[in-house]
Amino acid sequence: MKNKILLTLATAALAVSAVAALPNYQTLGPASGTAASPATIIIPADPVLTPRVVTANWQSDSNSAVLSFTAGQGAYVIAGTNLVSSGTSQVVNATNGLSNGSTLVLQKLNGVCYSAVLSSYTQSGGSNLLTLASGGWGAATAIGDSVYQMGTAVPLPVGATTNFATGDAIFVGVAGRPAAVTLTPSLVTNRLNSLTVRFD
Repeated sequence: MKNKILLTLATAALAVSAVAALPNYQTLGPASGTAASPATIIIPADPVLTPRVVTANWQSDSNSAVLSFTAGQGAYVIAGTNLVSSGTSQVVNATNGLSNGSTLVLQKLNGVCYSAVLSSYTQSGGSNLLTLASGGWGAATAIGDSVYQMGTAVPLPVGATTNFATGDAIFVGVAGRPAAVTLTPSLVTNRLNSLTVRFD
């Protein structure tokens, strides 16, 4: 009887650990672009899991259309609020590793993401100040929100197509960092219909 109970407990423990190990899937999108702004879907960072794009569905109207995949690299924390959504000044906890002209992603505490281009950064009076391109984040910030510098884009030429790509890993990001998928150039009908992302 004792062996049966131990076997049952061991089986239950294995079942619980197997369920805990199952990957988490999220479907994101759609995103449309314009002539001035490409279609981009930002995949929010998970504190410990790695984002893996397993499906992408898009439509493009340009023979030179390209899907670009980027992963977050450096991580920073908002150290001073900016309540003006179009404000271009932002105080963060550090500036080491930043590069002028790079794309930054702001991830709010609620998981919603925004992007901006870094024009310049300075260390002045004990503060680390970012100057963003015109338009800023497009959202107010709060102390504790996260900022990530995005890495070099990995391009996938797609041309003028409506298509669907799937695989075990079309793109693998970095654990604890956001990722982004962008469709360029954006003309009339360029659109990212959906992405399926696996976190594991």
